Amino acid sequence: MFKSCFPNSEVGSSINDEKAIYNSLKTYFAAHPNKLFVLITPPGETQVGSYKLTKDLCNWLVDKDGWLRGYTGKNVFVYDFYGTLSETNSHHRYYNGVIQHVYASDYDGTSPYHNGDDHPNALGNQKATNEFITLLNIAYNRWKNL
Repeated sequence: MFKSCFPNSEVGSSINDEKAIYNSLKTYFAAHPNKLFVLITPPGETQVGSYKLTKDLCNWLVDKDGWLRGYTGKNVFVYDFYGTLSETNSHHRYYNGVIQHVYASDYDGTSPYHNGDDHPNALGNQKATNEFITLLNIAYNRWKNL
């Protein structure tokens, strides 16, 4: 598993550099199909100035027609930690028999899961843990049953 810290939720005025970095990793992943790679998107700061682009990047990373489009391996999984912590009604989870990746309609770049600093609080971490564990199990079993 690999993730960046909350400052990387600020992507600036473009996500092209981030996309190039993530795209460059796929060659390494493909060379190591015996390893499961789990990308955790960076959690957001209390207020993310580039929140629209950060959401676009996270959607691109998670979407089957995004980052991993055309990647034939089963050894890469993305968990949208940023999205999960972006609003109380934003989720990346297994729900009603399907993987649900949704941002709340009131998404505005201000996370409710902070207590005075930019680190996620216990409530946010508990929400993310509850949503992540089942997805990790799904990703592991998909990879292991190649």
